[in-house]
Amino acid sequence: MPVFVDNPPRWPILTHVRSLAVEEQFYLLWPFVVLLFRGRRLTTLCWCLVAACLVARFWARWQQVDTGTIYDLTVIRIDSLAIGALAAS
Repeated sequence: MPVFVDNPPRWPILTHVRSLAVEEQFYLLWPFVVLLFRGRRLTTLCWCLVAACLVARFWARWQQVDTGTIYDLTVIRIDSLAIGALAAS
């Protein structure tokens, strides 16, 4: 769980660094995913990621997880990156 969800950062100017970290994770892992899943399998994987993220988001809200935590968790927010990958393919 991110530390800054319950404790706001002392330096709000650095809050965008989290977004940059998510992008770095994506750019480090995505080339390997593209090598493993090509063509239609990659498209299917992207759609499965989108569906899994939506289910995870609804499940987290049902479990009364803090909305800030839901917003910050990469696993629950990877659907936007998957949709971008679908648009690029």
